[in-house]
Amino acid sequence: MPTLTGLPGTNGKDREAVYFHKGHEIRKILKDNKAAITAGDNGAINIWRDDTYTIRCEVQRYCVRIEEQKFTLVNAAIEWANKWLPQIGEI
Repeated sequence: MPTLTGLPGTNGKDREAVYFHKGHEIRKILKDNKAAITAGDNGAINIWRDDTYTIRCEVQRYCVRIEEQKFTLVNAAIEWANKWLPQIGEI
């Protein structure tokens, strides 16, 4: 299983990550306190809960963050991911 290190808003410890392909998969991944990650030909998405339980989302292209958002509700993070999935070429 992949790990992410030094995620903003966390204590910096490694966080296990799980690949997702559809937005609805994010709910279970976050419930298990893991990060949700995916990538396509045109970018990557990382979603995790920080130490204050805020959901943080970022999309990157060529290892440069092009957008980041914070949410309190999982449904909002899923909606955000569903917007970006086609743009990064995942679906």
